[in-house]
Amino acid sequence: NELIGKPLLQVLPEVREAVESLLAAVLTTGKASSKLEYLVPICRFGKIDNAYVNAVFEPLKEADGTVTGIIVVATEVTSLVNAKYKLAESEKHFKHMVMQSPVAMAIFRGREFIIEIANVEMKNIWRKNEEEVLGKKLLDAFPELKDQKFAALLDEVFVNGTTYRENEAAAWLHWNEGKKKFYLDYEYAPLFEAGNKVSGVMVTLNDVTEKVETRKKLEVEEDRLRLATEGTKLATWDLNLQTGEIVHSPRLAEIFGHPS
Repeated sequence: NELIGKPLLQVLPEVREAVESLLAAVLTTGKASSKLEYLVPICRFGKIDNAYVNAVFEPLKEADGTVTGIIVVATEVTSLVNAKYKLAESEKHFKHMVMQSPVAMAIFRGREFIIEIANVEMKNIWRKNEEEVLGKKLLDAFPELKDQKFAALLDEVFVNGTTYRENEAAAWLHWNEGKKKFYLDYEYAPLFEAGNKVSGVMVTLNDVTEKVETRKKLEVEEDRLRLATEGTKLATWDLNLQTGEIVHSPRLAEIFGHPS
């Protein structure tokens, strides 16, 4: 009773701005029109709701071709559109988190590992600007990785949907200054989309090159000292001033007549 036999824009004045020009065009031209996820404000239960619809406006023609009306077929997709917007906002927040992270992070999409985003820390390791990496396949941007294990590991993460971590892994990158060796703590984590399908991989890196190289230098120095003391039959010992404990070489015990 509220609708039938009454002008559309009289009973639903709130839709005038959204549909009046569309309806007029269909009546005038006799050509159908369609809209996907079209925003139409509708008053429901005394409150204006923003509704999204997939709609088709089809001219209703008489036998002589005269347009006498319009058939409208509409499907409301508000919940779907709102969910999509929420997902987009969530992805926006996620990307912002990646970009602001103090740890080197990047996101690769698809099985060809297209570089979608990389934060400043990651680009500092890569020594490349955005034009050289963003939107590029990983192995096109870094062909030197083809002969290393990382591409295969990324593919395994993408296919199996499992996270992979490794500490102090040796890696090589080609900088403008030449080939550079790194030691990295890293993680490859799969990114899932609807249906639990893997859509990409998030990479987190921590450059521990300085720590590893320092430790290796100390190990070399310790080996040299050990060889020197063994070769000259010198004895060495350290005293822990807090506990009084003595840590000594076997030669010290031998000098004082004790079992080593």
